[in-house]
Amino acid sequence: MNAERLYVLAKGMLGEFKKSDISKMRSDIKDISDKIRHISSSYGTSEYKGEYLKKEVVDKLRSLFVFLEKPESYYPRYFISFLRETKIYDDFGLNLKSKINNIIEKIDSYQIFTDSSVYTGTVIDEIDSLVLSINSTERFISNIVESLNFYEKHSVDKKALCEIILTIPRRQVKESLKNLGQEIVSFEKELAVFSEIATGSREPFRVNSIASSEFSIFLDSIPAIGACIAVAVERIIALYKQSLEIRKLKFELEKHKVPDEISTLIDKHVSSIVSVEAEKIAAELIDKYAVSIEESRKNELLVELRHSIEKLADKLDKGFQIELHVPEHDNAKKENGGKLTVQEIDIKQITESAKKITYPISSEEPVLSLPEQKDDKEK
Repeated sequence: MNAERLYVLAKGMLGEFKKSDISKMRSDIKDISDKIRHISSSYGTSEYKGEYLKKEVVDKLRSLFVFLEKPESYYPRYFISFLRETKIYDDFGLNLKSKINNIIEKIDSYQIFTDSSVYTGTVIDEIDSLVLSINSTERFISNIVESLNFYEKHSVDKKALCEIILTIPRRQVKESLKNLGQEIVSFEKELAVFSEIATGSREPFRVNSIASSEFSIFLDSIPAIGACIAVAVERIIALYKQSLEIRKLKFELEKHKVPDEISTLIDKHVSSIVSVEAEKIAAELIDKYAVSIEESRKNELLVELRHSIEKLADKLDKGFQIELHVPEHDNAKKENGGKLTVQEIDIKQITESAKKITYPISSEEPVLSLPEQKDDKEK
């Protein structure tokens, strides 16, 4: 992992800490454990007082769950790889939630925080250890950001205000360099049409870096192209989740012995969802972003874009991923009579879409039931 990539990921992680107000929560928890230790050692704790303190501690611990309840699949794979590589994976997300739950179970199982409990000191020590662990993780991340602050002021490409991250599952390429190369070329082909729609030309995407935990390619782009891609990916993911829910309902119906004809009709409906919606998505993107394209060319791009959307849907259905990232911006400057600039509108679109681009845990079997996509070389 190069230094610039490490800086971007560490800064994002630090932002998660700040957004969750986790510093105040851990401070509150530590204050409570100090209070309990003092009362227990000096005066003893009545059963009533113990119950009150127990509830206060449990409530504070559970308040951390808002920050921790997102499943691993919510985060981009390269982000999880970063957590593993920096050895802080156990202090993040559901892993950290599991540690907190273990403490809560001990509090609920024993008469904690009363004179009759010999477990009070042990639980307080575990709470202190938890706070120390969170402190250590945040300090570690803060040190990375501070030591690599150089990259905040020395961007490689000032024009490239949008980053596109393509993730190719190892199982799909079977560790083959040839297969990996074909998938990268295929990705470039499917994204090229978005570039022409947004800019009127098909400039090659610039590769910023490549990660190997999962094969991830980081591309530099501009907000106009990124926004167009972001809308398409957001809509595809929505279709995927819709199809997944229909599949679950079909499974429940089959358990109740519904006729095969109904099951077949459901399968046909799921199979038609992408092709029908791809046409709508393509028309919407052409209308919104192809403002500088001649009308005759728009019709050609509409057909190509629909095909690319179907191809991308097929890839995402097989576990491939596309994420988009733009630098954090302060409130947009209200120039031109309070209106956002075109670039600010594109950045806002990427940010809004990126929040909705979360990937469910991929299943071994395709969900979208798409017709088999022909390789480009066969066309």
